[in-house]
This record gives sequence, structure tokens and C-alpha cells, in this order.
Amino acid sequence: FALLLSATLIDFEHKIIPNKITYPGTVLGVGLSLFRSDFIWLDSLTGIPVGAGLLLVVRFLGSLLFRKEAMGLGDVKLMAVIGAFAGWQAAILSIFLGSIVGTLYSIPLLIKEARTGRRTTHVISFGPFLAIGGLIAALAQDRIWTFLWPV
Repeated sequence: FALLLSATLIDFEHKIIPNKITYPGTVLGVGLSLFRSDFIWLDSLTGIPVGAGLLLVVRFLGSLLFRKEAMGLGDVKLMAVIGAFAGWQAAILSIFLGSIVGTLYSIPLLIKEARTGRRTTHVISFGPFLAIGGLIAALAQDRIWTFLWPV
């Protein structure tokens, strides 16, 4: 959670997620998975390419659609960290939840722009929303998956 908080604060302020957070964070997530009783290391190793890979596809498609960089690679690397610590299912859930939280954050900004008639060109960092999604997924993924797909 300390890595997510650091990445969030830096991304809000500077619009980057430093490799000094993501690379060691990914390695740490895999390393700690070897000692967890509630989590197997294979889920950690699978979480890295699933989380980062899904976001890489979103980045690529967004760049094609908008004809400019839609998302930084820091967000992709942050998803590798989340996947390493929480597994592939939590990585998927993090992207989903982060998108919802990011949308809820952006709606008032869009309404304000529509009311004032002034369009801003500010960039909204996605990393903080991924971090919130990762935090929620890490704490409640079993309950959320059960709610979404009851047996």
C-alpha cells in the first residue's frame, strides 16, 4: 500500500510513476508471494503480464483512437506491481474499478467545462485510480467477484 500511495502522490504532482517504484515493487511483490500463506507465487507471476498486458492493449488502442499517447507506460508498470502483489484476478478488477473511480472523478470536471464553456487541456493521471482500484481489489476481491458472479 505504501508503493501505491507513493505512486499516487507522485503521479498527481508530476504526471509520472517512477521506475524506482515500479521495478522494485514488482520484484518485491513476487518475492513476498513466496512467503504468503493466503496466496501462491504463480498467481503473482501471472498477475504481472495480465495486469500490465491488459493495460498495454488499452494504451495501444487508445493511442490509435485519439492519435496521440493515451496513457503513459508508468500506468502499465504500476499494473505489474498490483498484479505481482495481488494476482491476476485482482489486476483485472483493479483496472475495472480504477476506470469507474476515474470516471466518477472526471464527470464533475466535464460538467464544469460544459457550464463555463471553457475546455481545459489538463491531463488526468490514471495511476491514482489504478492504485485505488488495486487497494479495493486487494482488500475485497473475493466479495466483489462473488457479488458479480454469484454461484
